[in-house]
Amino acid sequence: RLAHQHPRQVNPTVRAEATFDPSRTSHVGQYALRRLYHESDRDALVVLYSAEGCGPCGRLRPIIARVVDEYVDRVHFVEIDVDLDGDVAESAGVLGTPCVHVFRDKERVAVISGVKMRSKYREAIDSCLRLEEETAAAVEP
Repeated sequence: RLAHQHPRQVNPTVRAEATFDPSRTSHVGQYALRRLYHESDRDALVVLYSAEGCGPCGRLRPIIARVVDEYVDRVHFVEIDVDLDGDVAESAGVLGTPCVHVFRDKERVAVISGVKMRSKYREAIDSCLRLEEETAAAVEP
């Protein structure tokens, strides 16, 4: 039956691998999350866990997009749809949507549940930038 599979029914992971570009700031799905979690060279990785029918998620998306745009070359952003990638959300301990996790060097530094003011998301990202500056200062002779 696989030989007769419609071309649009390509495995989403294969499609994600083919279109993944780490130079882009914003991404979608577990393939991008796994790659960026391990390989991102940016100061922070911002992950939004959302769901298609979630009203608050719809309100949060433009807020997060604006914040991420402010840090365009310093962060990577990934949106995870918990209905499509439930195993990823479960392993991350996400109990409801929307939920934002912010990572720095594979360490989760912030968890923000629900819809908050833009400043809350900026604070979480700024904490990663401060960590980067402190690390750089400690290394300097």
